[in-house]
Amino acid sequence: MEEQRQLAAQEAIAMPDLNEQEQTAMQKLFERYGLREESVRPDGNCLYAAFASQLNNITSNKVNCLYFFD
Repeated sequence: MEEQRQLAAQEAIAMPDLNEQEQTAMQKLFERYGLREESVRPDGNCLYAAFASQLNNITSNKVNCLYFFD
């Protein structure tokens, strides 16, 4: 059993950090389009809160939404 734990730990070390890869890819897009990441309170309505926040940013900055769909 201990041998399996050690083997699993070694495999875990060798695996790519998918979270880091995702963060790097997102950061490149943020920089490309002049965006930033914002935290939204996880209250069960966070999807709607995030959407509303983005709409507020778009309208307050007068960003052309079509720009992001090139």
